[in-house]
Amino acid sequence: MAEKTLNFHKLSDCVINQLKKQNYMDSTLMVYRRIYNRIYSLMKKLGIETYTPEIGRQFLDSVNVCRSTFSAYTCAVRRLNDYIDDIPYSP
Repeated sequence: MAEKTLNFHKLSDCVINQLKKQNYMDSTLMVYRRIYNRIYSLMKKLGIETYTPEIGRQFLDSVNVCRSTFSAYTCAVRRLNDYIDDIPYSP
């Protein structure tokens, strides 16, 4: 599959819009935005401008959070990866 290359803010906006179309609550969308801001902070720290699944793995490896929060982070990363790999939305 061909991977899409998008500016991270554009990529995260596309994923958020995808979730809006699935009628996600605003509070859930806010959680996704916060997670994406954390990923972007890591990218800035590493001097990386383009998101890749490897960045997602690095982000997940760098966090020290409880199991339920880690599960939410994993889902948010999966949604980014699915979007750039043209994998359709999956609940």
